[in-house]
This record gives sequence, C-alpha cells and structure tokens, in this order.
Amino acid sequence: VPGKGAALNAISSHWFKMFREKGLADSHILDVPHPLVWIVQKAKPVMIEAIARQYITGSMWRSYTKGERDFCGIKIPDGLKQDQKLPDLLITPSTKGILKGIPGVPEQDDVNISRSDIEKNYEAFNFKSTADIDLYEKLLKEGFDLISNALAELDQIFVDTKFEFGYVKDREGNEKLIYMDEVGTPDSSRIWDGPSYREGKVVENSKEGFRQLLLKHFPDPDILLNKYRMEERK
Repeated sequence: VPGKGAALNAISSHWFKMFREKGLADSHILDVPHPLVWIVQKAKPVMIEAIARQYITGSMWRSYTKGERDFCGIKIPDGLKQDQKLPDLLITPSTKGILKGIPGVPEQDDVNISRSDIEKNYEAFNFKSTADIDLYEKLLKEGFDLISNALAELDQIFVDTKFEFGYVKDREGNEKLIYMDEVGTPDSSRIWDGPSYREGKVVENSKEGFRQLLLKHFPDPDILLNKYRMEERK
C-alpha cells in the first residue's frame, strides 16, 4: 500500500506525543528524522499483547457464538449481540511470542492469558513488580480513553486495539514503564464509522476488510482463525 509505512508512523507518533503531553507515560521514540524513520530508545518489552475491547466483534464474537463466556478470566453474560458495546472496557491480554515454562500457559504464540496468570508469573512476563501490572492496566485504559475521545470528535468509534509496553532507563538509571511498538493505527486497531454504526451498518477503517476478503476465499477459514492450527498454515 503506497505510503502505508509513513502513515502508520505518523499516527503512532501523534498518539505517543499526546500520551506524553497529557502526562500518561513516555514512549520509546526519541526522534523522527524522516517519515519512515524512528530513532528509539532500546526497551525491554513486557511479553504481553495488551488488548483492550469496547465492543464485542471480531475474534471475540466468533468465540462467543461458539459458547465461550470466559475471556481471559473475565465472565461476560449471555444475550449479547454482534457489534454491541460492552458495559466496560475489557482487557484481554495474550502472550507476546512463545513463552516457555509458565504454568497453565501453552507454549504457543498469541495465547490468551488472565490477570491471574500474569500475577502468579509476573517475572516471566518481564514485569518488575506486581504493582506494575496495575500500572500497565491503568496506562492501557488511559491511552484507550484518550484515543477514543479524540476519534469521537470526528464521529469515529474506537472499537478495540492492541498496546505494547516495555521498560527503559531514565537519566538517573531508574527503570520506568513506557508505551512502545505502535498505537492507535488501523493495523493495530479496529475503528468504525460513527454515522454508519448508528444506521445499523459497520464500516471498518482498519485491516478487517482485507481479513474478511481472505477468509471468504480460503477453503477452510478456521485454519486462519484458529491459533491451535498453526502447523496447517505452512
């Protein structure tokens, strides 16, 4: 896609800047000398894909239709409808990469985990303390709300997204938790058009359109959707 890299960099840079200016937390970006280039501070990543969901759609809805009601240790009620707004923002983390030796966590990429899993094994996920689990959830919610409120002014709906966090050292040599990777982009987020949603239609401003096109033309879509069928994708 022409200009995709520059667009994604610009979007992430904007939100990272807003997070810093609003007093949430810093990011790993030190300088942006070119639209396609970031100079970043090396960070030690927290081994979690921090996913926040405000609506039941996508993979969550697919699991819900199969009877699943426990999402990362959070119970949700029966009777929800596709694309419905959830009562509260749900944090549904998954593993970043393949993590080995963690009790109850399969040694596979992108495995859903609960807060209890993280608390019991916080060091394995690269957290410095259990207090930082509270901090990451706080930063996740604050970052989500900031982007959601900004998009609402444009009549766009921030549906769900993925955040990543890591540790860097400040000038005094103390480690601090920061935002990293990307944030608020169409690659890492699902964004809906507000007027269309109010009319009962979902218009995606994300990569979901390509995903659905691919699933429609794949002989067995479950191979692409089911993380436990990774070997069959080769």
